[in-house]
Amino acid sequence: MKPENVLIDLDGYIKITDFGLSKRNISGNSGAFSICGTPEYLAPEVLQRKGHGKAVDWWALGSIIYEMMTGFPPFYSKNHEVLYQNIIETELNYPKYVDKCLRNLLEGLFQKNPLLRYGANEIKNHEWFKGFDWKALLAKKLIPPFKPVLKSETDVTYFDPVRLF
Repeated sequence: MKPENVLIDLDGYIKITDFGLSKRNISGNSGAFSICGTPEYLAPEVLQRKGHGKAVDWWALGSIIYEMMTGFPPFYSKNHEVLYQNIIETELNYPKYVDKCLRNLLEGLFQKNPLLRYGANEIKNHEWFKGFDWKALLAKKLIPPFKPVLKSETDVTYFDPVRLF
């Protein structure tokens, strides 16, 4: 999962796309062993070939939230070897404007040990989401902050023309 795979549907709700590298029948944190995906969003256990599972998606969610809040991916380096070492070994530095509550959420998502990483319940019950109505979201009863205006179902107005094809 990476920002380019998070789209907005006609109603303004988020849709996750591009499951080309997804695995079937993963029931824990060690059912897959392949190394694939965009380097900036890979969890440590993927890079270390320890076997991985659903916890890599929570790491990726943390990466997306971090990038949305700071403008750049966590652990980033132009050099992929340095990037990988940062992901595996380095504690993340947070800009001063990242508040304590968000930092706590991200620290839970960026646990190097996938068994200690936040999962769905910890995320949904985290203080950063306090007051958020998850049931209303699933029922599409919330008013999205942005609803795209499209000319047709195949309109690509909101896509970057450089990356389109």
